[in-house]
Amino acid sequence: MTNEKTTGAINIQALESAPDSRSPQEIINYFSHLYEETRNEYIVEGKKLYPHNNFFLVGSIKSEKLMERVLPRILWDVRLSCPKPFFDQIVYHYTHMDDQLKELWVVPDMETYNMYLRDALFIDPAERALRDYCIDFKSGDLKRLALRLNDDVFFKAE
Repeated sequence: MTNEKTTGAINIQALESAPDSRSPQEIINYFSHLYEETRNEYIVEGKKLYPHNNFFLVGSIKSEKLMERVLPRILWDVRLSCPKPFFDQIVYHYTHMDDQLKELWVVPDMETYNMYLRDALFIDPAERALRDYCIDFKSGDLKRLALRLNDDVFFKAE
């Protein structure tokens, strides 16, 4: 058994502590570094699991909806098949031949997704890539991309 704290214990500690004194930019930099570090660990794991194959790196975003001040976390998975697009998901495709990782899509939570579709014309230019992923998700383009990448009968085009 590990000595890691539970999410509930971390939440209680956070609620009892003083607000974080770091600037928002410092927090963003920290989590950006943590995200990249964890993602890179899973890329290495994928290369070990599938040494001569292309693979997909899938991040499922998990939010603690009942606990304030607990940031979402990403649960990573390495797999040979491309997943069906879904909410709270980020998917990368690693190609063995050229040792490249390509972001295929990011689909936010349902509330954010609906906001991006509703306000599509007013989205800040810095966030238009996410808006475009939302539009592609709604139109079925991401599902068709998964189908094409799998070349498989498991995902039937509608």
